[in-house]
Amino acid sequence: QYKAGSPGIWYITADDLALSQLDGRYVQVFSPMAYGATGDGVANDAASVQASTAAAVAVNGIIDLGTRTFKISSPVNITTGFHMRGAGPNGGTIISSASDLFTIASAASSVTFENCNFTSSSGGGHIWNAGNAPTMSLWKILNCTVTQNNAGKCIWYQNGGVWLDCLVGWQGKYTCSGSATIS
Repeated sequence: QYKAGSPGIWYITADDLALSQLDGRYVQVFSPMAYGATGDGVANDAASVQASTAAAVAVNGIIDLGTRTFKISSPVNITTGFHMRGAGPNGGTIISSASDLFTIASAASSVTFENCNFTSSSGGGHIWNAGNAPTMSLWKILNCTVTQNNAGKCIWYQNGGVWLDCLVGWQGKYTCSGSATIS
């Protein structure tokens, strides 16, 4: 079923349908807003971000943050085929003040972040936490602004493991305040 949003925007409402039964033209893009997010940077939108991520990963779709700001209190798990985007140079934002923003618990390939902003507040965790050495390949982190405000945490944390054929750049900006590190 389709539900009209803003002019020119349609949201999918699955109701009792399996994702495989939805029209393939619209299945590929999943917004946390369609899963009940407020997107104001104040309300905790963790459940909505998690739900849109699970739906997108299930069909190799895209998590679209648009231009909204989502506050989360638990990390988003990154798996193979994960693709998150914002809308343009001031794209969507995820802020965490209580946990890591993203965790990578097992091998993950073909992962893309583009036109997004990620901020870990002073009480937040790592931006990306790869923990104990999973293998990662074919990652792209493009045009993202990443800010680590917790001096005891990193932008990227990984203890061993392998990073193969990964692209970080294309107008990205990475900032650590205080003694926070990129490691």
